Amino acid sequence: MAKPDVEFSVKDFYQYLMAEKHLLSDCNKRIDRELQNLLEKVIGETDVRKLESQRDRLFGTIAEGQEESFCLGFQYAVSILTINCS
Repeated sequence: MAKPDVEFSVKDFYQYLMAEKHLLSDCNKRIDRELQNLLEKVIGETDVRKLESQRDRLFGTIAEGQEESFCLGFQYAVSILTINCS
């Protein structure tokens, strides 16, 4: 488990990223479009196999969004460290 001071600063960084929504807006827009498309395919579907397939795609899309968001946050953190160490 992270030390409390390290954990606190990571939480602060996350809250900053969430406050600066424009940093993640492109990622969020793409994910939102994909999720909307997948949800439209699910509405009214009765075939369990197709529903399971769409569910798997939804979870996959969410995982991609989480990964992309993490990478953007990590890139931002590295840029902050680079600036602070200069």
